[in-house]
Amino acid sequence: MAFSVESEFLDLKKVYQNFEYEALASDEKVVAEGVLPENNNVYEGMTQNTYLFVTEKAVLVKDVENIAEYFMHKWIRRSPKIRQKAFEAFPFEKIKDRVCYIFQKYQEQPSLLDSLLEHLILPIMNAIKEYLYLLLTDSHPPCEDFHSLLMIVYQLTKVRGKKYTIKYFPHEVKDLEPAVAYLVRLRS
Repeated sequence: MAFSVESEFLDLKKVYQNFEYEALASDEKVVAEGVLPENNNVYEGMTQNTYLFVTEKAVLVKDVENIAEYFMHKWIRRSPKIRQKAFEAFPFEKIKDRVCYIFQKYQEQPSLLDSLLEHLILPIMNAIKEYLYLLLTDSHPPCEDFHSLLMIVYQLTKVRGKKYTIKYFPHEVKDLEPAVAYLVRLRS
């Protein structure tokens, strides 16, 4: 039984971590390999999840930033800093799946994500907030990419908990109307 679970984990790891893509606003490539310092003695007493987190946190933040930039550029407003070639080849769904997969790995130790919560939630919530304002004025239905952004927020909230993630959500009164209008539109 343990072998099949481990095999399934390795298969998922190959799918989600063996690809790279070009960042949207810069010329760098985003690869799912963490960079570790030369001194490996630092990591002797760490649990496996802590070690994984140290190696994955830069990729996780870059993925979330690129997803938010992609969504803003595609659905809200064009940004001149986005490179068109990278935008057209951007693997949105694969990156969303990788981010959700990485979040799932931290269900046993969600406190490891605390140092990154602001960097993970704010870009996505800003994109969601602006898109909700756009939906308030337009009559077209929400796009699938919007639901993918909501899935990322859901996964992070499920792993880390509402108490910690809600601190970074928009909480002004003016943000309530677009959210309620979106929920009413979904219901009808």
